[in-house]
Amino acid sequence: MQPFERPQDSGFALGLLIGACAGAGVVLWLAPRMTAELRQRATASAKDLGQRASAHYQQAGARVADAAGDSA
Repeated sequence: MQPFERPQDSGFALGLLIGACAGAGVVLWLAPRMTAELRQRATASAKDLGQRASAHYQQAGARVADAAGDSA
């Protein structure tokens, strides 16, 4: 008898193959959703970062203007 001819060995291999196919199917099914969600999150994060940077820039500009006005 060959090592891979036992029924339990072929059952394991078949289960492994079916599990791999099912996992690949789930990934392909969810990938477009995940990609769209990640894109939305990245866009929102970039917009938020831009708004915060703009606010800090305006605050720094106001402080410089105040300091320049105080020294004049």
